[in-house]
Amino acid sequence: MTAFFKDLGKKISDVAQDASKKTSDLIEITKINSSINTERNTIAETQKKIGAAVYSLHTAGETLPDVLAADLQLISEKLQNITSMENKIAEIKAEADTAKSEPAPAAAQAGPAPEAEAAAETEEAAAETEAPAETAKSAPASRFCTNCGSPVEAGMIFCGNCGQKVG
Repeated sequence: MTAFFKDLGKKISDVAQDASKKTSDLIEITKINSSINTERNTIAETQKKIGAAVYSLHTAGETLPDVLAADLQLISEKLQNITSMENKIAEIKAEADTAKSEPAPAAAQAGPAPEAEAAAETEEAAAETEAPAETAKSAPASRFCTNCGSPVEAGMIFCGNCGQKVG
């Protein structure tokens, strides 16, 4: 009978050592993957800097390899599109400002018709009745994670973004 318990004890010990080794391996793999991602992020940031430097040389009139010509032209076109869209936004804002400063038409200055005024009052009363319920439903999160700044809904104990305890 004691041989059975010795054998059982050895098997349990072997399983525990195997689980411990697998856990250690998993932790090591996770650390290495994190280091790989850090290196990849550094490469991506460096590539962005190189791209910005090359484009700056292009705009300064420097001669660059022909292989970059199409990409440099695309960037120039996209910048022109952005400028055009920003000008359109400025036009729309200018038109809105002009419309605000112009006097209202005579019919609008006289005030609404009695029927329209009664309908507006009915709508206002209905809106006042419904407003508190809508506000409660659409109220933004009043708490934010102290670790990552993400909004945290009422009743949550942990941040849904980073997992930090917030409660």
